[in-house]
Amino acid sequence: MPAASEELANLIIKWFGSISDRGPYKFLHSHGFRLTEHYLWVKPSRSYTLSDDEWYCLKFLVDEWDFGGLVASNDPVYDFKPSV
Repeated sequence: MPAASEELANLIIKWFGSISDRGPYKFLHSHGFRLTEHYLWVKPSRSYTLSDDEWYCLKFLVDEWDFGGLVASNDPVYDFKPSV
C-alpha cells in the first residue's frame, strides 16, 4: 500500500514525471547503486555518503514501493569480488 508522503511524492513527480519506481530506480542505478534480489540497495562503496537527492529517491522507493532499504555498511556484500 503506497505510503510516501504527499510532499515526497510531489518531489518525485517533479523530477521524474510520475510516481513510478522507474525514475528513482534508474537514478540510483546510474549513481552506482546495485539492487539485491531482496530489494535492498547496495551503495557504490562501503564509505559512500548519499546525496540528498539519492536519499529522497531511496526513501520514496521504500515508502511507496516497499523496497527494503540500504544494505548495512558492514555487510559482506561489499567484499564480494566477481570472478569474471
